[in-house]
Amino acid sequence: VPGNDNPSILICFATKTMNAGQITSKLHVIELGAQP
Repeated sequence: VPGNDNPSILICFATKTMNAGQITSKLHVIELGAQP
Protein backbone atom coordinates (compact mmCIF):
# COMPACT_ATOMS: atom_id res chain seq x y z
CA VAL A 1 0.00 0.00 0.00
CA PRO A 2 1.56 3.34 -1.01
CA GLY A 3 2.34 5.62 1.92
CA ASN A 4 2.37 2.78 4.41
CA ASP A 5 5.84 1.78 5.62
CA ASN A 6 4.52 -1.11 7.66
CA PRO A 7 4.09 -4.45 5.91
CA SER A 8 0.50 -5.44 5.44
CA ILE A 9 -1.35 -8.54 4.33
CA LEU A 10 -4.01 -8.30 1.67
CA ILE A 11 -6.72 -10.91 1.44
CA CYS A 12 -8.70 -11.00 -1.78
CA PHE A 13 -11.65 -13.23 -2.45
CA ALA A 14 -14.53 -13.25 -4.86
CA THR A 15 -18.09 -14.27 -4.11
CA LYS A 16 -20.80 -15.18 -6.56
CA THR A 17 -24.39 -15.23 -5.40
CA MET A 18 -27.65 -15.84 -7.20
CA ASN A 19 -30.57 -13.67 -6.15
CA ALA A 20 -33.92 -13.70 -7.90
CA GLY A 21 -32.40 -15.27 -10.99
CA GLN A 22 -29.57 -12.72 -11.18
CA ILE A 23 -25.95 -13.67 -10.63
CA THR A 24 -24.03 -11.10 -8.63
CA SER A 25 -20.24 -11.26 -8.39
CA LYS A 26 -18.34 -9.26 -5.81
CA LEU A 27 -14.61 -8.90 -5.27
CA HIS A 28 -13.51 -8.20 -1.71
CA VAL A 29 -10.09 -6.90 -0.71
CA ILE A 30 -9.28 -6.82 3.00
CA GLU A 31 -6.09 -5.39 4.48
CA LEU A 32 -4.90 -6.96 7.71
CA GLY A 33 -2.72 -5.11 10.17
CA ALA A 34 -3.85 -1.68 9.02
CA GLN A 35 -3.60 1.10 11.57
CA PRO A 36 -6.62 3.42 11.61
